[in-house]
Amino acid sequence: MSVMRPAVNWVTSTLGVGPFPSPSRVVALRQQGVTDILNVSDARSLPETLSAGFREVIFIPVADCVPIDPDTLAETLATLDRLFLAPHPRVLVHCLAGQNRSPTIIWLFLRSLGVNSTVAKELIEAASMDAVGGHPLLWDNHTIAAMVSHRLSRPTTTLQHLRNVVLGDQPPSLQVVDER
Repeated sequence: MSVMRPAVNWVTSTLGVGPFPSPSRVVALRQQGVTDILNVSDARSLPETLSAGFREVIFIPVADCVPIDPDTLAETLATLDRLFLAPHPRVLVHCLAGQNRSPTIIWLFLRSLGVNSTVAKELIEAASMDAVGGHPLLWDNHTIAAMVSHRLSRPTTTLQHLRNVVLGDQPPSLQVVDER
């Protein structure tokens, strides 16, 4: 007997990771309050997902098992910023299995908010036992440079707002390494 994986695993109260939303999972995503979906798989979202009433369903294809292209990462991080600046966001980031690409995008996003690399990895992997936060095949020095560039390009007030929205429910021990 196979067990269906959860539709979303919440890394924070507003940021989730999960597998590609099948038609049966779309209902569960709506019930869990997902407002927006970022698809970083290599397959476009299904019509059932596109028509389910999410605020936005965005497709930014990310190749698997190779370092994420810096331009693709910049687009992805800017998209996540925009989604989290909207009112009351609850964002699902998914790839096909929710194991490599989407957790690594979340890891890079958390790092762009100033979260320590190890802490970001632990948050992701505690939320989803199948996820690999910061999968070593998906990033290199160019990827990290693009993430740091994005972090430094944000106005301080925007960065603080994003931290509050994305990390607001985390314990005070959460290590933020960039306090600008």
